[in-house]
Amino acid sequence: MNKKTLLIALVFPIIILFVLFLPSSKEKEVAVGSSSASNATQATLFYGQGCPHCTAVTDYIKEKRIEEKITISEKEIYYNNENAQEFEKRAQSCGLARESMGVPMLWANNECILGSPNIIDFLNDLL
Repeated sequence: MNKKTLLIALVFPIIILFVLFLPSSKEKEVAVGSSSASNATQATLFYGQGCPHCTAVTDYIKEKRIEEKITISEKEIYYNNENAQEFEKRAQSCGLARESMGVPMLWANNECILGSPNIIDFLNDLL
């Protein structure tokens, strides 16, 4: 095992444990907009480098020029621990069980939208 892989294998579980045991008194996130897709103004797309479903979503966003309608920040979680922590926090705020967490996940309107078909459907509503 090379040093980078070993480092990721050791650090990532520690970060996950830290996120899981944060005090519950931490401030809740403020909703981005209303619960309808047409009123969304910004969103975060969590993705993993090399994930084909994630690539389908990012390609769709570019093809349909979705970024002209809403601001979408893209955050890679496989190799970026800070982004992975934020992903976990968002997923937990949606009540997702650990086994249900995965990418791609779109965080919009204080909601988690999982999977490329669901994300694309959500984005289609914007068009």
